[in-house]
Amino acid sequence: MQILPLQVIVIAGQSNAQGWMGDGTQYPKNTADETIPFRKDLLTKLISELRKKWQEPELPVVLGMDEQHPGPVARPQVVEAQKAIAKADPHVEWTSMTGLEKADISHLTNAGLLKHGERIAEAMARLWEKKSARQASVRFQGESPFRQSNQVRIVHPQ
Repeated sequence: MQILPLQVIVIAGQSNAQGWMGDGTQYPKNTADETIPFRKDLLTKLISELRKKWQEPELPVVLGMDEQHPGPVARPQVVEAQKAIAKADPHVEWTSMTGLEKADISHLTNAGLLKHGERIAEAMARLWEKKSARQASVRFQGESPFRQSNQVRIVHPQ
């Protein structure tokens, strides 16, 4: 039996926008902004690979980052790349952290975390509403997109 995710949430990119590589080292100072690793094409590829791996071409994805963090403030194109992905893909929503209460430069307070969770939940609800509407039209035609041998899929209640 294989258990598949209902959705993916990616809240990341602040450090990449600041010039940090995944191994904890910083890019050389002369590295062009377009070479920062959390580029639009890499994030799009990640989403595509997850959907392919889990055989879910409409896997809902919520993206976001702390756009008030120094990295995205210095390189707003990282934020814009995530927004562009969400605009181009009907199965992706982008969430903002603007206005959330912060404990320090990187971390939210408990109140900020709760509000952030609400924003993510609202984005997921919008994605599920779209997905449920599409699935309802498929079921109406007598087909089930969730009937696959050796896999278990959980269908959002309607």
